[in-house]
Parts: sequence; C-alpha cells; structure tokens
Amino acid sequence: MKPAVTAAILMLSVLFSGPAAAKQLFTYEGVLNLQEARLDMNVTVRPEETLRLTLLKKDDRQFHLKSDLSHFKALAFDMNSEMEGVVDVQRDARGRVEAVVGTLWSNYSIVDGKPIKELSGGFRVEGGQLHVAELHFGTLDLNGVMDLSAPYKMDFDFNVRYMPMASFLKLWTGHNHFEDSRGDVVGVIRALGPLDRVLLKGNLKSYDAMIKGKEFDSIVLNLEGYYPQFEIDKSSRLAKQGGVSFSIDGRIDLGDLKSFKRQLKQLHTAPLVKESEYLKEWTIKTQTETGAESAALEYFIRNEDKLGTDEDEEDIMFGIQRSVQF
Repeated sequence: MKPAVTAAILMLSVLFSGPAAAKQLFTYEGVLNLQEARLDMNVTVRPEETLRLTLLKKDDRQFHLKSDLSHFKALAFDMNSEMEGVVDVQRDARGRVEAVVGTLWSNYSIVDGKPIKELSGGFRVEGGQLHVAELHFGTLDLNGVMDLSAPYKMDFDFNVRYMPMASFLKLWTGHNHFEDSRGDVVGVIRALGPLDRVLLKGNLKSYDAMIKGKEFDSIVLNLEGYYPQFEIDKSSRLAKQGGVSFSIDGRIDLGDLKSFKRQLKQLHTAPLVKESEYLKEWTIKTQTETGAESAALEYFIRNEDKLGTDEDEEDIMFGIQRSVQF
C-alpha cells in the first residue's frame, strides 16, 4: 500500500469516525491499473458504510487523490462532499522516498442538509508517521501525529470552534437525541494512544447553554477518560440561570445514554467558595428577568486568629451580609 493512500485513509477515518467510533478500525480493497497508473479503492469504515477513493499518478512525483461522499454516515451526521487532494513524493539523491507531502480540500460539502465550511489543510508522511497540520473542516481544526503501523498510536488536538451544542453531543455519542440542546461549544480535545483505545482529554466551554432541558448561563468542563467513560475534574464550573455558580465533578458514561439525565443529576455540585488564609465566602446571586437589578446574599466564616489576635486563641466568626444593586 502506498504511504500516501494509507495516510489519506487514516486521516479520513480519524476525521469522520470521531471519538464515538475510536475502537472501530477500517478495512480496504482495491484495483491497481499499472497501464493507467491508477488505483481505485473501496474503504469500509463501518460494516454498512464504504468510501470510494481514486489515486491517479500525474508524473514521477505527483499524484491526484479524489473521493466522492454521497449520504455518507459519519456518526449521526449525513454527509455529502467531493474531496480532492494533491500528493507530492519527495526523494533523496539516490531516489529513495524521504517524505510524502499532501494537500486536501473539499467542494460542495453538506452536513445534515446544511452547507458547512469546506475541508482544507495538509499532511506529511515521514519516518513511518502521519503528520497533520492545520486541517480545518466545519467547526473542527485538527493538528497532530499518528503512526502508520498498528496499533496506530496518535497524538491529536481537535480544536472546537463554536460548534452547536446539539452537533457537539452528536459527535461524542453518535446519536441524534439532543435536538432540545442549545449553545455553542469552544475548546480543545486531545486524543492520545492507539486507535482502538484512545485517551481523550477535554477543556471545553459553553455559554447560554441548554442540555436535555437543563439551562445554564455557562459551563466550563475539564474532563479525561477512555471513551465512552469520562471523569469530570473538580476544577469544572457550572453557572445555572439565576446566577448560582457551582463547582462540578463526577463521572459521565456516554455509552449509557438511557441514563444520561440521571447521570447529570448524580454529578457532585457545590457552591463556589472564595477562600483565603482568613476568610471563606459563599455568594448566591439572583437576577431579575430584565437584568436591571441584582441582589447578593453572602455567607462568610472569618478566622480572627489569622487577622492578628493572640496566637493562643482562635476565634471563628460566622456572618451574613446582604447587598442589593440597581
């Protein structure tokens, strides 16, 4: 198998399979026409899904890659696109292949019946690895490296740029059960390890969001785990409508969507606390529908010993302070 073909297949598999299909490997078959210097291939990404690729030799160094996607099922997404690429084979003075450099782009891309930002970017195959630099498609940017031999270890960064919440949840779960969600997601997801067991680390944010009927002013999630189970770090933050802010942590299993609402309820939440050497402070804020006025009720515990009192005594003072702003 030519390294350019293998690289292109791997890249398309990673781009379209997504986290929810990380354990699925692809198979392929094809016909090589030596007279026309042409290779036609069918790649099976899933048992019921195939991808047609054509590689045509233009000269001693350059190849043209083309792929037609018609109602291609990528997770829960329905995709139509014409994808093309140019591959350049770089050789040393002895004629040995040093690297394979490629550029990819797409035309007329439609996902779920809506046009999206076209695919564009490049890759490099060298030293048995696939290097991807600034590959853009829709609201995702991809950068990183993958081994071209089993078990296909990778280190990729998926940059999420204002992806609609419903689309983001579809990407992670492979299911279209989140039509009632809203908000845009931004952040980075890092994928590490072999293709059949990828460790994912995410740092994500969303504002004015809703998930399964639950509304939030803001969500800040720091999570890590082997798909489909993730641990949400205690540094994560949640601000519900009405101004009450919480820290949040716990486990989410995206492989069990039937209990997704219950999992959300079981996450551990605690009011955000401002803490210093001598003071702990909780603040609960409320806001009118118009946003014209707000009120804050503050609870604090003060350690007077830390404020300079006698070291042999330790005085603790609990207080409540209410303030209203217009």
